[in-house]
Amino acid sequence: MREYQYSYLEIALFQTEQIEILGLGKGETNMANFEETGRANAAIRGYILRMLVKGRQHSLMVRRISNDLSKDGLVSDPDIWEPLKYLADMGLIEFTDVRITPYTAYERDGVVRLTTKGVRFIENGGDDEAGIDL
Repeated sequence: MREYQYSYLEIALFQTEQIEILGLGKGETNMANFEETGRANAAIRGYILRMLVKGRQHSLMVRRISNDLSKDGLVSDPDIWEPLKYLADMGLIEFTDVRITPYTAYERDGVVRLTTKGVRFIENGGDDEAGIDL
């Protein structure tokens, strides 16, 4: 019996656990769910940036952000490393401790803050192509 080889897209979609993949063994995905998840991820990233604007010196503990996201029903898993990594990779946020990464921020009670680029991004109303819903 030959095992099915999953595409990178199917693996990424499966790992996020936010998209229901239809016809997994056949390589088919439900594009409506994919687009819906993209909008949800953009909303989560925007929520994080808006929270940081309100924080003291534009910074907050990652657990506080995670708790608020959970309370508002935007995430089910409190470890929010994916949106943090996305925002950090874009240069919009940074961690106050260089030993903290998006992967360890929740476990180590990391503090995240807006960078100057992040503040300018928000002041300019964002960018439609950035994948962030302000």
